[in-house]
Amino acid sequence: MKPIDSLIKTTDVSYVYLNNQNPKKAVDKISLSIKQGEYIAMLGRNGSGKSTFARLLNALLIPTEGKVLVLTKEATNDEDLWFIRKRIGMIFQNPDNQIIGTTVEEDIAFGPENLGVKTIEIENRVTQALIDVGILDLRERAPHMLSGGQKQKVGIAAVLAMHPMCIIMDESTSMLDPLGREELLKVVRELNKKEKITIINITHHMEEATLADRVIIINDGKIVEDGTPAEVFTNVNKITQIGLDVPQVTLLLHKLKQTGHLEKVDAITVEQAYERIVQILE
Repeated sequence: MKPIDSLIKTTDVSYVYLNNQNPKKAVDKISLSIKQGEYIAMLGRNGSGKSTFARLLNALLIPTEGKVLVLTKEATNDEDLWFIRKRIGMIFQNPDNQIIGTTVEEDIAFGPENLGVKTIEIENRVTQALIDVGILDLRERAPHMLSGGQKQKVGIAAVLAMHPMCIIMDESTSMLDPLGREELLKVVRELNKKEKITIINITHHMEEATLADRVIIINDGKIVEDGTPAEVFTNVNKITQIGLDVPQVTLLLHKLKQTGHLEKVDAITVEQAYERIVQILE
């Protein structure tokens, strides 16, 4: 299937939080286009505006200025909200805050039920979603008995049952241990590659960001970097000035460059860094 040129498109989007007499512009005139099937990592310091921007994409928040379009529907139109939220799903940081069912099966069925999907179709969607994320054996379990990683998989399955075109992960791995994080990201990558579901992963983990096709950095409500992981992270000085980390291997090569042992920094994975260091030693 040919990727859609602009699954999501924002034009000069801004959002202002009205805090008493001290309004704060969290998002400042962001224009962006996201294609179907992209895997995007979105980075930024705490308070940078990245989570606010994510909530604008699926109409949890309505722009103070500008437009958000999902396909041809605008987020400011009340009649289009269900259309948008059905296609742009979101997984939040704390899995306990998004689970409402007394069983895994019941929780996953909740979304399709609210969309008016027929009962037999709901059953099919729940089963398929459980298979897709690899938790079919947890179907009748109580969510509060699951691990953090399992709960986040339930959250993804609940979104999948609504047949989304995009899943936004708002720091969904931040409360998971390394194994849980790895398992969740494996599921997400498979959904992206096999099902062509657009993934927007808001994260503080630089190693997660290297898995993406595209990295977007937001600072003070504006996009300051947008490119491939290699294009973004090899600009070490700019990234660190913003207050973010870079992958450890990239930082290592940056220091080698500073000492004159390397001409340029062009590695973001361990394998790439190994090749560069071997070249130095030869």
